[in-house]
Order: sequence, then structure tokens, then C-alpha cells
Amino acid sequence: MKTKLLFSSILILMLNVVLAKSVTNLHTKNTLDPIVTMTGEATICPGNSAILTIIGTPNSTVTITNSNFLVNTVFIPQSGTVLFTTPILQETTTFSIIEIKEFATQITTQITGVSVTISVIPNGCTNVNVTVQNDNPLICNIGECVNLTAIPTPVPSTTSYEVSSIPYCPQAPFNDPSFIQFPLTADDTYSPVFNLPFNFCFYGNNFSSVQIGDNGVISFGTNYLANTFGENTYSQSLQFSNPLFPNNGTQGADSPFRNIICGVFQDTNTAVAPPTGLVRSVNYQLIGVYPCRKLIVNFNLGQFNCGYNNGEQSSQIVLYEISNIVEVYVKNRTPCNTWQGGRGVIGIKGSGANPPFAVAPGRDSGNWTATNEAWRFTPNGPNVPYSFQWLENGTPISTDLSIAVCPTETRNYVAKATYDLCGSSFSVDSNNAEIYVRDYQIQDPSDLTVCFNSESNYTVDLTQNNTAVLGNLNPIDFDVYYFTTLEDATNFANPISNPVNYSFSENQTIYIGIFDIAFNCTNTKSFNLTILEDVLPPAGESTQYFIEGQTLNDLIVIGENINWYDAPEGGNLLPGTTLVQDNTTYYASQTVNNCESRMAASDRLAVLVTSSLNTDNFELSDISISPNPFNDFVTFNYKNTTGTLDICTILGQKMNSYKLENGQNTINLNTLSSGVYFFKISSENRSKSFKLVKK
Repeated sequence: MKTKLLFSSILILMLNVVLAKSVTNLHTKNTLDPIVTMTGEATICPGNSAILTIIGTPNSTVTITNSNFLVNTVFIPQSGTVLFTTPILQETTTFSIIEIKEFATQITTQITGVSVTISVIPNGCTNVNVTVQNDNPLICNIGECVNLTAIPTPVPSTTSYEVSSIPYCPQAPFNDPSFIQFPLTADDTYSPVFNLPFNFCFYGNNFSSVQIGDNGVISFGTNYLANTFGENTYSQSLQFSNPLFPNNGTQGADSPFRNIICGVFQDTNTAVAPPTGLVRSVNYQLIGVYPCRKLIVNFNLGQFNCGYNNGEQSSQIVLYEISNIVEVYVKNRTPCNTWQGGRGVIGIKGSGANPPFAVAPGRDSGNWTATNEAWRFTPNGPNVPYSFQWLENGTPISTDLSIAVCPTETRNYVAKATYDLCGSSFSVDSNNAEIYVRDYQIQDPSDLTVCFNSESNYTVDLTQNNTAVLGNLNPIDFDVYYFTTLEDATNFANPISNPVNYSFSENQTIYIGIFDIAFNCTNTKSFNLTILEDVLPPAGESTQYFIEGQTLNDLIVIGENINWYDAPEGGNLLPGTTLVQDNTTYYASQTVNNCESRMAASDRLAVLVTSSLNTDNFELSDISISPNPFNDFVTFNYKNTTGTLDICTILGQKMNSYKLENGQNTINLNTLSSGVYFFKISSENRSKSFKLVKK
């Protein structure tokens, strides 16, 4: 049954047979890229492991996932070859290598097309097989959907049977000490009636009990004495005097047995003690859980007349509930030719005067030999009807065999088929198909900007967006690559080789490919690289006057984030609290969007600071302004003839102009927003600037 047991066991870490370096190679194609192959296709019995051979670049680590979504990592040693033993498998499973990383260089290559399928021999249980679209039960991003398809096992009616040879996969050990032991007190005996916990439909009849005969048979009903193959059930010699099954189309008159399973029916003898090292036993047990319970009966005995001279006679009969399949496994059967011609039988027979039967080819009465062979008797009448439904976390959601599900959180899906068989109903559930919804989202990256330079050659560290897209996720669980095209990012092809120092000369879009190793998810994101406009120097008077005790912060310069230097290029950065010196030139830059106008002399404003007052400028005593800061009204005491007041923003944008008269001038500035403003008073050829703050 195809089941997706998901991430309770997934988080160990996340897996046809051709040399593959993926077309989605995550590095520029060069001889350093690690490569890998994997072989080992095999067919195995349930409950066994397989060994896969991995050949690849020495000292590399490969990540392997399987179709049950379990993940393993395997290290390739210096020899370049490693053997990987699969987990114990109960169903056909595909193993795939999805990534290889070279240890020394940490070069990683994403792999596709390197897969090996281990086929597991199916048993006779009835099941509902569920397939998940692309064998991927994972929703990487909320809003995605997954297609589920259910295929209930057809259950034919038991009006007739077909016989087929099957791989030798016994369903239990032949001498399991935990099984119930048949009492070995006498030859040619039947067990007491054994009540089955499930009804078994055999040739159209329902049976709830069986008897086990020590000559390799199971009989339905209570037709036989519990302690002997005696007169009431025909003598042992009579049983084998003629073929048990019809010979040349005629039912043998001395073959009275009905509703019987023979595997191998021969004259074994429980009274013969085995040689040292062997344990004679007839044992049986019910194993498994509904709807796949099995009655298993084992025979390990010597033969009448020949004893153990021909070896131990070991065989196993298996009855499956619901499917009503019968299997016979023969570990060893060697005929005793000195008794009854060495006859033995593998077959089944119904009831009635001319009972229906099925016999394994070449296994009817003759003195044949077999080692490690198996036969299956499968009903082949018309399929019985069934009803069907899907359950999501136990709630019915659909009766369609194929559905699309779009959960926003991890959910379990079960397909249920209910069969009407021999007058009874049997419900069969698939294993959980768990659709895992990744409970986190890959974040959006940040646009990156660089400051204009005259050479038009820029370098940026793209990997600073690793943290942006992964957030608090563990970076060891992800591979993050950068690409110049969306197509490359989607295919994980041709990544940028040196994203830490990526060079470019014009605005462009960069694409990120994020590979989630743990969940085998991919995401594609994009962000912009933008070259910011050249930042001009700040504005201001090239000559400014000061009084003793004033600092650079007192100089009137219009711009953002002003810095002061002692030279037109390079030089020393001066704190704004630096006391200004007479007849000294200071150089101001401004910083906009983290770009400073400081790359050349032309990018700084030169301000000559002097304490000398000349007639071209106002005396400080000619003007007084209050209050500062102000709310709505500002009063100017102006000791001059008429003048002009210009109000500008800190960036130099003129907001308003007013006429000033000699004396007191009160101006309503309630239309201004809160902030810093420059007030420039001009009269004739004189001017003076002030910085005021509106609350």
C-alpha cells in the first residue's frame, strides 16, 4: 500500500540508474562539480532490506530520499564507493539522490534522474492503494493542491480459483516458537476445531472454523474426528491409493475429502522423532491486524516409512481474510518412493458430488520434488461490489476515486472501500496519506541599493538577502543561490558564481532560488539592484559669520544628515560640536538614502567662517525673532527700512515670502507643518539666515 508517512520521521534529513549530473546543476559547469551514480534495482520479500551501491566524488555527502519521504545522508569515502542499506521495506519503494556536496570545496550539485526502485513482493492482503501526485505528499506553499488517487484491490468472488506460481516469500518462520503447537501424540490425526476470528469464503461458502490435519491439510467445518484419520474419515492408505483430485476428468471414487486445502498433502508421520538439530512440529497462529489477518499453519515433519531419510518435510499454508486467497510455501518436499509411490498434492477442493478444485501444475499425486517454491490460489469469479469514500482527518469528504486536496495545514487522508462478500460487509482502509503543509513561508528579499559613482562600476554582496528570505530558519537546511534570469532560478541552472562580490553597471533584477533540503521544496524570489541618483552637496552661504562660542551646528546649511570635514576631499570628519575658527573654511556634505556627497571636491559645500562684520550684512542687533521654537505666530523686530522675509524648508524649497517693515512685524505661520525651517531676511544687498523650529 503506497503510504506517505511524513515528517515525524522526515526530519532526520532528506533521495535511474544512470550517471547524472542534473540539468539543474547549481554551479557553473566545471570539473570540480561533484557527480554521483546509484545502482541496485532488486526484488525482495516484505520485511527485508536491499543494498544500493553509490559511486561518486570522494569525500562528498549525498542526500537520499525515498517515496515514503524518509531522508538519509551518506558519506562517500576516499574510495569513491559506498554501500547503502535501505530500511526494512514492506512495500515497493523508490530511492533517489537529490543532492551531492563536496566536503572540501562545499560545492553542491542538485541531482535529478538518479533513482533505484526496490520492488517488494505483494502478499495476498486486500488493500486500498493511494497514490499521491508526483509521489510528493508536500505542499510547499499554502494555496497549492495535491492530487490523490485511490485504487481499491478488486475482490473476486470465490466461485472459482486460478493457480499461479509466486516468489518464495514465506509469511512467517516455519518454526516460530511463539506459534501454537499441534500435539504430537499420534500419527494421522486432526486438531480440535479451531475457530477463525474472521469468516473465510471458500468456493462460495462462509466458514468460521477449520481443522488442521498433520498430513499437511486444512479442512473447513467439523467434518473430521479430532483425533484420527480413522474409519469415519477413510483410512490413510485409502486416501493415497488413488489421486486425490480428478484424474483424466474423472473424480476418484476413493477421494472423499471436501472443503480441503492441501499443502503439501502427503503421508507425514508425527510419531517419527527427528535427528539432532531438527524440531518436529505442526504449528499455527493468527497474525496481523484487520483487514490483513492471516492464518498461518506450518508443517515440519518426517515421513511415514522413510522417516527423515529424505530430509525434513517443511511447508506452510496461509489463509488471508477478505481476499480469501490461499498460499502454499514449500521449503522442502522430497517423495518417499517406497510408500504409496511417493505421492503428494498441492491443491484445493470444494464440496458436492463433483466438487470444484484447483491444483498446482505438476503437483497432483505424483512423486515430485520441490525446494523453495510457492503457489497462490486466487479467487477469479466476478468481482464483488464495493462502496468507496475519502476521509480527511476522519471526516468523509468525497466518493470520487481521484480528488484534489488543498489543505492549509497538515492533514491525513484515508481511502475506505467497503466490500459485500459472502453475505457480509468488510471495510478496508488505506494507510494514512499524510499531506504535509510546510508550516513556514520563505520571506521576501530586500531590494539592494548602491550609491552613484562616476566610474559606473558597482559591487554588492547578494548573500545579505540569505537572512532576509530565511528569517529564523536554520540555514544549514537550505541551499540559497542567486541567478540573473527567472528561467535559471526556476531550473536552478547557471547560478552567479561569486554572489558575495557581484559586479554590475546598471539597474537590474536578481532572482533567488531557495532549495529546502529537509522538505525537497524549491522557492523562487526576486529583488532589484538599484543605482541611486548622484547626491549633490548641501546648499548654504559660502561665507558665514559667527560669534564666539558657536559650533559647526550653528552654521546654516540646507541638506540632510550634514557631515563636516576639514578638507575638500578626504580629510577628517569633524563633530558638529566643533567650535568654529575665524577665517577657516569647513566642508559640508549631505547623506541621502545612505549615499553621501563626499566622493570629490565638487560634492562638498565650502563654507568660509569669519567673525568680521561688514556693511553688506545685518548686525545681529538689527534683528530679533521670537519665539523659537514657535507655534503659529512669529514676531520680527526689524530695525531697518523695508525688507523681505523668505521661508524655506530644510531642503531649500521656498514656502512663502513676506514684506517686513521697520519695527515689529508679527506673521501668522499656522499653515506650516511642524519641522525645521530657514528664515532669510534680505534688504538691499544685505541678508541674514536663521534656523527656526515649528512645534
